[in-house]
Amino acid sequence: MSMKRTIVALSMAACLAVGLVGCGSNSQATSAADDEPATEISETGPIGGGWEVNAEAGSSVDGDFQSMFEEAMSELDGVDYEPVAVIGKQVVAGMNYAFLCKATPVVADPTTSWSVVVIYKDLSGKASFTTAKDIALDDVQTLKEETGEAVGAWEGVEGASALQLPAGVDDAFQEALGKHADTELDLLPVALLGSQVVAGSNYQVMCLGRDAGDATGLARPYVALVYRDASGSSEITSLEPLDLVYYVTQ
Repeated sequence: MSMKRTIVALSMAACLAVGLVGCGSNSQATSAADDEPATEISETGPIGGGWEVNAEAGSSVDGDFQSMFEEAMSELDGVDYEPVAVIGKQVVAGMNYAFLCKATPVVADPTTSWSVVVIYKDLSGKASFTTAKDIALDDVQTLKEETGEAVGAWEGVEGASALQLPAGVDDAFQEALGKHADTELDLLPVALLGSQVVAGSNYQVMCLGRDAGDATGLARPYVALVYRDASGSSEITSLEPLDLVYYVTQ
């Protein structure tokens, strides 16, 4: 469910200056080718590097997480944040949660982007907004090696589940996944971030990855680049863990 929240004018100006990095005071943070036309994937228009943002996605955020998100964002305005998935958590004096969100400024002719929003839930159960940082699709920050526990004790989430990708992209992703050599990792797609027309198409997919065969294990965020050539054959050309700490640091 989409929620419009208000960021006061001074905070909004500061946040825009640093690329939608939230300025809240409650922080407890530490430190591919497709024959289908691109317009069949819901997009808001081109961004840097020829990537087009996918403006529609499902959501696995419900129940307690949905209530937490609504409470935390209730006093914010100026940007419409729509949570799609919980992609990380951190134990502090309470708990921090990282949400993958679609972010749409409340202006005429808005351009939707993707953001990582951090919500802090204190020991009494009160939820508050901490930070929001945009994901630039032409420069997604990833880790070159799997490091297990992230810096600052950020870790994966339990009970992760896959979300449906757009039909043509889901076919490409599933075919590419079947060819992928890493059989020790289960990848659960949670969002098509964007597409890029090349000699074929590239699809950038946010996934939650967990150890194969361990359905109860912690799932960490990964970014998969899927290439579909003009004949319809697909492969994963890049798969790296998201540098979550980069996106949750103020």
